[in-house]
Amino acid sequence: MLIALAAFIAGSAIGAARFPWWVTLPSLPPVSPVKLLGRWTARGVHLVGFAAIALLTIMLDCRPT
Repeated sequence: MLIALAAFIAGSAIGAARFPWWVTLPSLPPVSPVKLLGRWTARGVHLVGFAAIALLTIMLDCRPT
């Protein structure tokens, strides 16, 4: 865990030192599901997606080995 912590700190320091370069990279505009679908539809879509991930996880965990 100490190796992972050291790598995280080193990567963060390098990223912070190169921050102006990161900002100049092209990016896509932000997308809001609430603005696209409406509040309740967006919540429903997210809940269905979360349920699908949970179901897939349970199915993969409970399969015979």
